[in-house]
Amino acid sequence: MHALLTTRRAEARHTVRVMTAVLAAYVLYATLDLPQGYWAVFTTLIVMQASIGGTVGASVDRMYGTVLGAVVGGGAAALRTLSPLGLGPVGLGVALVLSAGITAYVAMLRPNMKVAPVTAAIMLLSSTGKLGPLHAAAYRVVEIGIGSVIGVAATLLIFPARSRQVVAERTGSVLASIAELLGHYATWLEQAEVETQEALHPLHDRIRAEIGAVEQAVDDTERERAARLGYHHLSPATPRTLWRVRSEAIAIGRALRTPWPIELRARLSEPGARMLRADAVFLEACRVALRANATVERGDLIARHDLVQAAVHDLRRERLTASFDLETVGATFSFAFALESLYGHLGDLADRIDEAALGRPKRRRFRDGGSGERTMEKGRT
Repeated sequence: MHALLTTRRAEARHTVRVMTAVLAAYVLYATLDLPQGYWAVFTTLIVMQASIGGTVGASVDRMYGTVLGAVVGGGAAALRTLSPLGLGPVGLGVALVLSAGITAYVAMLRPNMKVAPVTAAIMLLSSTGKLGPLHAAAYRVVEIGIGSVIGVAATLLIFPARSRQVVAERTGSVLASIAELLGHYATWLEQAEVETQEALHPLHDRIRAEIGAVEQAVDDTERERAARLGYHHLSPATPRTLWRVRSEAIAIGRALRTPWPIELRARLSEPGARMLRADAVFLEACRVALRANATVERGDLIARHDLVQAAVHDLRRERLTASFDLETVGATFSFAFALESLYGHLGDLADRIDEAALGRPKRRRFRDGGSGERTMEKGRT
């Protein structure tokens, strides 16, 4: 149990936050004797996210949707009481359809109000007891407001989960998964055997989902900053850089589907595999730097890159590809081009992490050197 809590620290902390917040919402519900105070508990459970920014965003969205739904639903219920014809099932159906139409239209224009149709329907279909429709709507807003405030307060005060930490953790997961994928490719080159693409489908799906989670976390950091509850220096362009890294990794896999002749494999397999291993190590260095809020150690990536470029240059100079078919030649040079593009995108990724650590832009990038080969230069900071 202790080992599980140690390895799943973020999950354990979030569990404690939720449990504490639910207890607080229940105590207020019972103490204030709210007519339908259980909505405060429901709201607390709904709005609490893994980060402060996420919780604030969910709370604000729920309040907007609740206010709109309560106003429309409560207003429709009040109008029904003024008309004898509106008190029957037909009147209820008409009020329900009109309320749903109004709130659904607004929710299409403003997706953050997506709970408005649900709230309006609940206002019309649920029993309000001795309360009138407008009083019931007012209580609904108060109850959900209490739940939202408790959710935000718990996220702020109990093991505060800054969005930047969530971004770092989720980005680290992406980097580890891409490094695993590159390791598979390196093994293919070393063993001259291409694993079936279907075997890697779960890994590709995981990477895609993880980058989507990073995008959500970056959005949460913006909400946190806008609410002045925190700040961050990680560029919003980071998810786009991750998508580019993933794209080049996929391109490498496509290039490896075509078997290479012995002559080409003898020239490219060893430097290519070493480059892929170096890329995987570099991704791990990026992950470590991001979690430690430090700059990225470049390692021997430049040297590995130069060896690959030299091997490709020799192929062109000696015209070894002239006797092979177009598909084989295309796959070979596609592999070299994807490696080159991946090298550049990894440099961009490291720049983003360096900027986050330093709190300002830092000119450290891959560029063309005097020899015509791409090298990494550390600029002034």
